Amino acid sequence: MSRSVASTSDVAAGSRPPLRTTLRAELTTLPPVALANRLETLTEELAALRAEVAELEAGLTFGTRRLATLAAEAQRAADGAAEERIGIEDVMHLTGRSRSWVEHHPDAIPGRCQPGGPGTAVWWLKREVLRGVREGRC
Repeated sequence: MSRSVASTSDVAAGSRPPLRTTLRAELTTLPPVALANRLETLTEELAALRAEVAELEAGLTFGTRRLATLAAEAQRAADGAAEERIGIEDVMHLTGRSRSWVEHHPDAIPGRCQPGGPGTAVWWLKREVLRGVREGRC
């Protein structure tokens, strides 16, 4: 008398009545011994479904973490590409400032870096300069 549980797609397609209705109708008509056996079968089916749900949840968790990892990798790659260093000529062009102004106000333009220390070439990070231009800071 065991009846497998209807899949969601069966119910959604309307090919079967709702499982609750079917089970109630079935359990209402069973004699006590058959009812106990059917409840035991339903308990076993429920345990199997719970195990399957746990596996699906684990798969969803893995997939979500993988997607987050891929998104983070893509963001790091995009950030790395945006770390273009530019010199004074490009800064002059982007900001509309003269060479003299840029030389006398180097810290007024965001993104300034001088990796070699004092007395070496000065660079700016292009994305920071562009952000400063957009925000009206330079």
